[in-house]
Amino acid sequence: MAKNARTSVSGDQRKFEKAIHDGICSDMNIAFGDAKEIDVSLIQDEHYKRVISTYVDLFERPHVRPTGQDVAKEIQIRLTRSGMAMEDAERIADRVEDFHGIEPDTLLIRRALKGLRTDTTAPTYLHEISESAHPVAYDALLILCRESTGATVLNEITPEIISIFNSTHSVVLHGSKTLICERATDHKGGVSYAFSKPEDKRQFYGNLNFSYQQGEQTKKANCYGVWMKDFSRSTFHGVVFDPSGRASNRFLNMWQGFAVKPADGDDLLDRIMWHLKHIICCGNDEHFRFLLAWMAHLIQKPEEKSGICVALKSDARGTGKSTVSRLLSRLLGQHAITVQDSKHLLGAFNSHLANKLLVTIEEAFWSGSPKDAGKIRTLITESTISIEAKGKDAIEVDSFHRFLMITNNDWVVPQTANERRFFVLEVSDEKANNRDYFKPLNADIEDEQTIGQFLNFLQDYDLSSFDLRKAPRTEATQQQVMESLEPHEEWLSGIIENGEIIDGNQSYDLEGGAIVPKGSFFESYTGYCQKLSVSGHRIINEKKLGRYLIGTVSLIDGGRPTINGKRTTCYKVPLLEEMKSAFDKAYEYQ
Repeated sequence: MAKNARTSVSGDQRKFEKAIHDGICSDMNIAFGDAKEIDVSLIQDEHYKRVISTYVDLFERPHVRPTGQDVAKEIQIRLTRSGMAMEDAERIADRVEDFHGIEPDTLLIRRALKGLRTDTTAPTYLHEISESAHPVAYDALLILCRESTGATVLNEITPEIISIFNSTHSVVLHGSKTLICERATDHKGGVSYAFSKPEDKRQFYGNLNFSYQQGEQTKKANCYGVWMKDFSRSTFHGVVFDPSGRASNRFLNMWQGFAVKPADGDDLLDRIMWHLKHIICCGNDEHFRFLLAWMAHLIQKPEEKSGICVALKSDARGTGKSTVSRLLSRLLGQHAITVQDSKHLLGAFNSHLANKLLVTIEEAFWSGSPKDAGKIRTLITESTISIEAKGKDAIEVDSFHRFLMITNNDWVVPQTANERRFFVLEVSDEKANNRDYFKPLNADIEDEQTIGQFLNFLQDYDLSSFDLRKAPRTEATQQQVMESLEPHEEWLSGIIENGEIIDGNQSYDLEGGAIVPKGSFFESYTGYCQKLSVSGHRIINEKKLGRYLIGTVSLIDGGRPTINGKRTTCYKVPLLEEMKSAFDKAYEYQ
């Protein structure tokens, strides 16, 4: 192997060391081939060297990659064995785990893997392949092909090929179609599934050819072709996401179970429970018990979709709204996801939702679009969902998704007065940005024993007295009703609040009731829409506006009195207090 001479340390040396360190700690899919090529002797920073060398040592098999947590545990063991005090060893190991969840710089890591290797002329494997392909499996097969020779025995290499493919790929029958299912894991441990036509995969893996001996001849075969024809390939007669565990093993079940094990007792839950009751629910016992029931239902009956979306809002930041999401995500692991862009939930490509139970929606999401409102309501209640990855075939799977919204915006959800899909809570800012409060709380959420007790608590929580298809009334829900008003409803609310209707230069005082031309109502309404630049498709016509006014605030026919010398068709308007009472009743959350 040709070696490059190194006469001095590159100015990028420390950046390279840090980049690889960060990639390891954040569980990035660094390839087996790249890991084994790193020249650890070149690394100058002692902490980075310790992390990287431990990772390389632990990476013994191509398709079994160590995690950042594995590296941290091994470092602690090694340092303790070397005579270091337990506290000091834990502190150094914690430095590794503190990086979990960061976004590594992929381009810099690619440069670093080339700059810190024994042979800098050799290509790196790091995601030179398609985004939908699993780099660990691909790299392992690539190494196998490169190392194959005419002396390779087909029967000896075949089990390794099958094992590598089966670790991430399956042949799945979906309806009348045969598809290849690929399971991919991102650098944060998130799992997604993509479905492709067999021929598309054949072309993609077309370069994975190896040499083997047959008699006195040297022949070539393709890894993908060998796997497809082998009786021990992973094959399923359908794909399901069934958290009940009742699905036959003839089907590919994307449900992998809970991420933690239950632990006895509840003595470690005080901080978590106090936060849920007094911060998330502002001390309201009814809301606290319903929130626990909603969470417990997700754990006890994941296969039953309640059709309730929990929405948490606050004006202040740093209030701890995300605690509910973090708690459930610790329990669900790969079956929980957080999205911050509406396209990741409402867009065409949504394969990341296929194996999810909890979807947390953060910050600016709800745009006010009636079309999006319909999609949101469908996602919350529908029993199936169409899953499609970019460039892949769409499949339909059962939907057991629960949705949790977290935001600082005033308008959170498209709430109407008579629907019970949304459980909206105004989160207390009592402990906002209080480090002394959140530090032990966050430690509890990360602690295995504490989170195990929380799982055990939810598994045993009595659900018999709760109707989990009917969210309780809250003041925050009523606020969402008002935030969700259509333009004509907002306009009428303003008319009642101001106590008058203005049509050009003419003003009608509504305090004691009045006779008002029908045209004045419509002119006032359209002027309001024009002022707010309301889209044309959201503006109703004069006839619909009249029906709305009669049905909502009891306007009646006012005859055709003479106004400004003209006989004019009018409405008789009731007393302002009566209008206000009728409007409030119409939009009171039931």
